[in-house]
Amino acid sequence: MCDIFNGIFGFIKDLGPTIVGLTGLFIGYLYNKKLLKSKNTDERRKEIYKQLNEFYGPFQQLINKSKHLYQIMIEDKPDNFRTLIALLENYNFSENDKKLIEEIISIGKRTEELILTKSGLIEDNELRELLGKATTHFDIINKSYNKIITGDMDKFKDYVFPRNLDEKIIDNIKKLKDELESLNQV
Repeated sequence: MCDIFNGIFGFIKDLGPTIVGLTGLFIGYLYNKKLLKSKNTDERRKEIYKQLNEFYGPFQQLINKSKHLYQIMIEDKPDNFRTLIALLENYNFSENDKKLIEEIISIGKRTEELILTKSGLIEDNELRELLGKATTHFDIINKSYNKIITGDMDKFKDYVFPRNLDEKIIDNIKKLKDELESLNQV
């Protein structure tokens, strides 16, 4: 009986360091997994802040300014007034309206530059498509204001400013902020 005890005790004694070693490996694995998850969370947070600060925030400010100037300009215009169509039809704008349009075009150029340089921060393909339409609009409205292109409204009517762009931007900002809040709770 003593030999059996000694055999079992010897086996446990020999197996002990292996168990301790495996336990250490397992604990190390869990720690590294947690550390990697934390690092990934931190990187995602930085990425979201970069998207919000370098694209979405500046974009929203530019578009809001343009929208406010546009609202001033169309105050005395019909409900369905579209600047691009009016320009193509040689609408007789007041001098004040012309100045507002010039500022809107200037904002459009800055917005287009922002889109061209920071669109890599955008993850939403539908938004990318809308931004492409917006940059085309900025270009066409500039050319129509400067009489580089005129008439041919049927050809250009689909290039009015995409009004659903604001909603899409706001939705993406909300999604990013919600994700950030979720990451901050981890």
